[in-house]
Amino acid sequence: MVDMESHYHPPSPLEDSVLGSPLCADDDFIGGMEELQDISQSINNNTLNSLDVPEYQSSSNGSESSTVLDALTPASSPSSVVYGMAAGQEEFSTSSSSLNLECRVCADRASGYHYGVHACEGCKGFFRRTIRLKLEYDRCERRCKIQKKNRNKCQYCRFQKCLSVGMSHNGRSAGPAPSLLQSGAQTVYCGFDPTADSLHVGNLLAIVGLLHFRDAGHHVLAVLGGATAQIGDPSGKTSERERLSGDAVEANTRSIRESIQRIFTNHEMHFHDSSRKLGTVTVLNNLSWYKDRNVVGFLSDAGRHFRMGTMLSRHSVQSRLKSADGMSLTEFTYQVFQAYDFHHLNQIYGCKIQLGGSDQLGNLMTGHEFIHKVSGEEVYGLTIPLVTSSVGDKLGKTAGNAVWLNRDKTSPFELYQFFLRQPDASVEGYLKLFTFLPLAEVERLMEQQREDPGKRLAHKRLAAEVTKLVHGKEGLESAKRCTSALYHSSVQALEEMSDEELQELFREAPFHEVLLEPGTSVIDTCRMVNAIPEGPKGYRMVSEGAVWINHKRADKPDQVLIPKLHILSNGLTLLRVGKKNFYIIRLLNLEVAFLVQLPSALLFFSWGPVEMRTGVWLCADLDLPRSAPENRFGNEM
Repeated sequence: MVDMESHYHPPSPLEDSVLGSPLCADDDFIGGMEELQDISQSINNNTLNSLDVPEYQSSSNGSESSTVLDALTPASSPSSVVYGMAAGQEEFSTSSSSLNLECRVCADRASGYHYGVHACEGCKGFFRRTIRLKLEYDRCERRCKIQKKNRNKCQYCRFQKCLSVGMSHNGRSAGPAPSLLQSGAQTVYCGFDPTADSLHVGNLLAIVGLLHFRDAGHHVLAVLGGATAQIGDPSGKTSERERLSGDAVEANTRSIRESIQRIFTNHEMHFHDSSRKLGTVTVLNNLSWYKDRNVVGFLSDAGRHFRMGTMLSRHSVQSRLKSADGMSLTEFTYQVFQAYDFHHLNQIYGCKIQLGGSDQLGNLMTGHEFIHKVSGEEVYGLTIPLVTSSVGDKLGKTAGNAVWLNRDKTSPFELYQFFLRQPDASVEGYLKLFTFLPLAEVERLMEQQREDPGKRLAHKRLAAEVTKLVHGKEGLESAKRCTSALYHSSVQALEEMSDEELQELFREAPFHEVLLEPGTSVIDTCRMVNAIPEGPKGYRMVSEGAVWINHKRADKPDQVLIPKLHILSNGLTLLRVGKKNFYIIRLLNLEVAFLVQLPSALLFFSWGPVEMRTGVWLCADLDLPRSAPENRFGNEM
C-alpha cells in the first residue's frame, strides 16, 4: 500500500481562497483536559505553567513500578491512577508565588502547585488530611459554593470541589514541559491505528487534545498507523486482534484521514478565535517510513536498544501474559514500533511531545527511553483520560459499544443523543473534556442546570458542541431536526428532513417507493408495504389505533390519503405500526389530484397551488364514499 504523507491545512472561511488558506468518565478525569484548555486560553498571558507534563526519568531496573513517580501524566488528571506516589512519600509541590495565581478550589492566593493543581496552603492541607486519614464527610445536596471566606463551613462540598478541579494524590509537579511550550511553537503528535473504517468517541478526546495545542499555536501531527494497524496494539485488550488485510487497512486509512480533516476544519470554522494564529496540522501514515525497510535491518538498527526485562514489565504485556491465550510475538513488538514512530517524528519534524490514552503509558515510556538512548533528546508525553461507559468499560469497537465519528456508522442525531443522555453527574466533566467552552462558561451552565434541572441546558449544550465539532453546523441542524421529528412529533421537522436524514433516524426502518393511485386509503398503504397482516386482523389493527401516519393516529382504515395530513410536502410518509415498527414511504405519481370539501366550495387540490375547478367530482373527504362519478378525470380538467 502506498500512502504518502499529506500536509493538510483546513481552509479558513475568513481567508481568500486564492491566497491560501454519545460513557461516563469519573469527575476525576476532567483535570487533564482543563490544563489543555489553559494552554489554548493562556498562550499569550504566560500561564502555561499550569500544565503538568513531567519528563520521563528512567529507573535503574526499567520496570514501570519503579518509575512511577517520574512517569508522564497531567498532574491535574487523576485518571492516571497508575502513577501513585510511594507510601509515606510527601507530595511534591512547586512555588507559584511569583505567578500570583488563584487557588482552584477557593480562589485564595495559591501557594504552589499541589496535588495536580494550583492551590492555597489551606486547601492543600485539607485535601492531604482527607486522603491520608480516609475521612468521610456527611453528604450535602446543597452544592455549596466554596470561597475563601466560607471554605471551612461544608467539608463535603469542599472535598468534592477539590476533586472536580482535578486534585489527586497522584498529582505531580510541573516539569520542564511548560517552559518548553512557552519557548516557542512545538510539535505534538498522536497516533491513530486504522483498525476500523471510523474513529470513535474514545478517540475524539485525543483529537480534542491536538486541537487545544493547535489553537495555542503549536504544530500537530496526526499519525495514521498504516503499518502498526497490521500488528495490533495489545494495550487494554484481553485477546489478540483479528488480522487485517493490507487492502482493508488502506481503505480504513482513507476514511479516517477524511474524518480527521473534517473535524479540524469544523474546529477552525466554528470554534477558533480568528485573532489568534493557528498552528499547522499534518496527517501522516507510518507505513511511509516502514514500507522500504527489511526486518533484518530494522532489528539490527533499532532492536539493540530495547531490553526484554523492561518490555516484559509493561502492564499491557503483564496482563496478557497472565491470560489464557497469552501474547503473540507480533503484539509484543508493538511498543517497539510505536517507540520508533516517536523517534522518526522527532528526527524529521522535531516532535518532542506525544499524546496518548492513559492505557498507553508503557508505550510512551518505551518511546522516551528509546529516543534517550539513540539521540539523547529530551522528549515528553501527555496522557489523556479514557472514556468509559456507565459500567466502567472502555468505549471502543472491541467492546462493541463504540459511538462512531463517521456519519454512515453513527448519524449526527445518534451522536447528539448519546451526549444528551449522559447522566447528570457526568455532564460537567464532559463539558470540560470534549468542548472548548471557557471554564467560567461551564460553571455558569451548571449553575443554571441546578436552578432548573428540567431544562437540561448543560446536556443540550454538551450535545450541541460535540455534534458541531464532529459534523459541522449542518450536522447539528440535522440532529436537532431529527430530535424534533422523533421526540416532539414535529410535522414541520419531518417535512424538512431529507431522505438521508430519515434513513439515519430510522436505520432499521424499511424504505418503500409506492405508486399513488386515486383513492388510495390508509389500509391500502399499510398493506402495500406489508406493515399489517392481510384480512380482518390487519383491518382491526388500524381501527383500534395501532397505526400512526406522520405522528397522527390513523384509525380509519378506509380513509383516503390526504396531502399535508398523510403525505408531507416532500412526498414522504412516515408510517408507524405499534411503538417501534417504522416504515418510510415515498409516494410517486403525486400529480394525482385530490378534492377537499371546504365550507364554501369544492376545491381541486393539486400538489401545487390550490385551484378552483368546476365540474370535477373526486371524493377525498374523510366521510365521503370512495366511489366516484364516471367523469372524475373528465376532459374538462
